[in-house]
Amino acid sequence: MRVYPGISAVDLGVLDLEAAVRFYERLGFRRSPWREASTALFQLNTIVLRLHEAPPAAGERGRAQGRDVSLAQYHASAEAVEGALEEAGGAGARLLARPPARRRGDGRRGAFCDPDGHVWELIYDPRHVLGVDGSLSLGS
Repeated sequence: MRVYPGISAVDLGVLDLEAAVRFYERLGFRRSPWREASTALFQLNTIVLRLHEAPPAAGERGRAQGRDVSLAQYHASAEAVEGALEEAGGAGARLLARPPARRRGDGRRGAFCDPDGHVWELIYDPRHVLGVDGSLSLGS
């Protein structure tokens, strides 16, 4: 057995599980029918997103952003990044600081926070190849 270079699941602690589930469903994520108390699962291409109820630590209430984890999602075009940011905002996300920024080679980058303050970065980088299933190849 060995550690392999990959991720199978991402866990996010949320303050209100049902509100978080509604948010991710509005983004188009499909909740798994598998159920466990205080946990919701979503299949994301080749990994699983697990949401679980996690009460805030002392002094953490009202924290503006970035609870424990930030996540990145690569897109096939700059327009796709802009559209995804618009969709996230419509679902209730808080868009961060600035609209998608130009990157080297006409790439784009933008970010938003979900209702619990988890940061999602949306990226288009023409140097990387995005598979039909959403898998990412870093290219050469």
